[in-house]
Amino acid sequence: MTICEICNNTVDNKSYVAREMMYGYRDKFEYFECGKCGCLQINDVPENLSKYYPTDYYSIMKIEEKGLLKSFLKRQLANYSFYNKGIIGKMLTMKYDLAFDPEWFRRSKVSFDSKILDVGCGAGHLLYYLQLVGFSNCTGIDPFISEDIFYNNGVTILKKEIRDHDDQFDFIMLHHSFEHMKEPLSVLKELFRLLKPDRYIVIRIPIASFAWSKYGVNWIQLDAPRHL
Repeated sequence: MTICEICNNTVDNKSYVAREMMYGYRDKFEYFECGKCGCLQINDVPENLSKYYPTDYYSIMKIEEKGLLKSFLKRQLANYSFYNKGIIGKMLTMKYDLAFDPEWFRRSKVSFDSKILDVGCGAGHLLYYLQLVGFSNCTGIDPFISEDIFYNNGVTILKKEIRDHDDQFDFIMLHHSFEHMKEPLSVLKELFRLLKPDRYIVIRIPIASFAWSKYGVNWIQLDAPRHL
């Protein structure tokens, strides 16, 4: 019997068999689509998930640090994008975009001094960029990196699970990492524990909509078994 992790439904759940394809293991995994809430989820989480996050997994490959000129220009771009300040930044916006959506930060009342946590950040590509453009307090956690990472620009990436982290933050981000994590309700409780009062979390996940209905188990964002 399959039990939905989201709504505990056991009725009319439809099962599928998907394979790991990114690394060509072709291991089989059973997924099911909840007959009540529609959530698509894996039936049994593999014991050894680290097998599917090898050292060349795209998000955990360490960053090549940038030069000072690029850092200065990116700060000017961010300063104008956030606060409409700076002629250099204004000129840069005519040709370049930020690597993130500033709307997430504006709506969440985030400033350049805010304490930011990125959960499941890999080697911290986004955090490294944020620090380059002017944010001063960026931390990441990811259980699948080989060791803690300390970048020269001040970004710290820690090899740990969310339940093992103790601190509080002004803004917490999960950019396509929530679907990689077991026990979603427990994860949300841990996020709440790490969040300062009246602050915000952004969670981005793939949505099983048209692409899922058209391609089924061949939908690339199913990404068995990494997407739980």
